[in-house]
Amino acid sequence: MIIPYHTCRMIRLTLENGVCQDAICGLIQHAAFLCQPWFAVPADVEEACRVGKAAMTLFERFDSSEIIPEVFYCYYGFVAVNKEPLQLCTDHLRKGFEVGVSAGDATIACYNSIHLIRTALLGGEELSSLLKEADYHLEVLTSFRIKLSMPYINAYRETISTLIDKGQSTSPQTTESKTVIPSYEAEPNASNTVYAQRHNETLYSNKVLQS
Repeated sequence: MIIPYHTCRMIRLTLENGVCQDAICGLIQHAAFLCQPWFAVPADVEEACRVGKAAMTLFERFDSSEIIPEVFYCYYGFVAVNKEPLQLCTDHLRKGFEVGVSAGDATIACYNSIHLIRTALLGGEELSSLLKEADYHLEVLTSFRIKLSMPYINAYRETISTLIDKGQSTSPQTTESKTVIPSYEAEPNASNTVYAQRHNETLYSNKVLQS
């Protein structure tokens, strides 16, 4: 796996040469990786939260606004949700999305979007407002042609719609939303297979919420 190797390499260079802006991303990526649900254990999550908190302190000292989308996506999407209030995480993910869109960094913006909608839903945000925000995000992703992230947000949107009125007046078929959700079969490759598996897991968790 290239990402863990890349992260560990960044941390080693930091230890050898000192802290820089890229070191912040490396430390937070390391913390986020430790929090991945398929192998995380409580001790690793505790360590990840300490590392992430220290990295965010460095982030504030460097005042590196250009890396806000990446830093907020990794920290508030994977790490802070284990310790911090979900509303706080939602607010920062929303800022990460907005800064990413404004900067034209559509890929990182869409990662913020996925975690934002999920965290806002789990944090108890007002459903009608969240539904409108999900529709807006889908429109933005459509304009940027970011296909792989759209099924995740669509799954959360379906859950929000179900919780509001079982989709009677809030489903895409009964609203003005005209967003087309692409299928994975349209662009088959190894990367899409991984995303498809994660999407299936997202669908399953949303079905649990809907029940």
